[in-house]
Amino acid sequence: MLFIAGGVFIWKSKLQSIIAQSTTEAETVAINTCGKELAFIKILLMELGLFRQSKLPLYCNNNGAILLAKNPVFHERTKHIKIKYYYIRQLINEGIIDLIFVPTKEQKVDGFTKPLPNIEHKVFIAGLGLK
Repeated sequence: MLFIAGGVFIWKSKLQSIIAQSTTEAETVAINTCGKELAFIKILLMELGLFRQSKLPLYCNNNGAILLAKNPVFHERTKHIKIKYYYIRQLINEGIIDLIFVPTKEQKVDGFTKPLPNIEHKVFIAGLGLK
């Protein structure tokens, strides 16, 4: 979910086309997909003269995926993750995105991917800028 000027600009919820063997792999695939969208949006906003930040923040609630994206060192437990999902490292190194940890309780996109209890649903709706 991408916010611009306090409102949702674009959002996407999609079943992944791979069978992830861990939550870290699933989050790495999701980060990679979102990173490609953010790179495109940044170029579009720059061409329109509307972009002033150096990096777009990308929030993730999985520390393993964040560490894997930021650290190119070989990890025994993540060697099965395909190299094509490491595009996110390039986006971080080029200063296009800034990968930031957000606790699961503060994850704004959960309402798109799972049913929420009434109170959490109201917080989700408010987070979208809706009433």
